[in-house]
Amino acid sequence: MEGQDIQMLSRREFLAKTSLLSLSAMVSPFSSAFSFGDTKRNSTNPWLDGNYAPVFDELTVANLSVQGEIPNRLNGMFLRNGPNPIYPPTPYHWFDGDGMIHALHLQDGKASYINRFIQTEGYLREKAAGKSLYGGILADRL
Repeated sequence: MEGQDIQMLSRREFLAKTSLLSLSAMVSPFSSAFSFGDTKRNSTNPWLDGNYAPVFDELTVANLSVQGEIPNRLNGMFLRNGPNPIYPPTPYHWFDGDGMIHALHLQDGKASYINRFIQTEGYLREKAAGKSLYGGILADRL
């Protein structure tokens, strides 16, 4: 790629700039409820910042704005799951958290997105308490 600048993007920046989904165009209708989180929430822990920052909002967004065209024959769903603590334990390791499922659904040239926290017993207890109740996988090692 001689003569071209290569730019590294966080997952949030990538999603905002991707040619498949124009997430920047859909931010305004959801400005109060739509957020990818503040990437500077916890500058003391690299596993809670930038690309690793937890996502706090559960969203259901139909008919995402599309730049270009999604082929009508491209139908299906892309699922991603990973750790996503509602309240990070102290100390925190990037494997901690009950998790979140993200789904991008493509159907007949249209795209939609949904994400949800995984409703484990621990997640429900922490949500009810409004704070972290568990020490995480590093708690016994420090």
